[in-house]
Amino acid sequence: MVLFSAGVAVAEVILIGAVFYVNQLPVWQNALSAVGQGIIFVLIGYILTRMMDAQRIQRRELAAHAAMVEQLTISRERNRMARELHDTLAHSLSAVSVQLEAVDSALDTAPDTARLLLTKDWPRRDPV
Repeated sequence: MVLFSAGVAVAEVILIGAVFYVNQLPVWQNALSAVGQGIIFVLIGYILTRMMDAQRIQRRELAAHAAMVEQLTISRERNRMARELHDTLAHSLSAVSVQLEAVDSALDTAPDTARLLLTKDWPRRDPV
């Protein structure tokens, strides 16, 4: 950007200087105009460069934030699934325990009922 600004200022001094020289006008006005434009170009270039740097930093921060959100989402989903599996397994084991206790208590008093309880096809839940 600095090279562009310097090049434009030099080209303006040369081209417009020739016009000023031919028309017998003071050259210092041309030089002052070229320097002013050069300063404006440098300032605009500096501002644009700073804005682009800030945008790059913001993009990096946004990408890091998005990665963190993704990791947290995955972790929460894993925890939810673990709780769900644990609850389902605990419920199933409790039901089996209750059924075995029923069979055990019926075994002494009514063996046919105990056999029926053992062979009965209990409704099963599929894990979600």
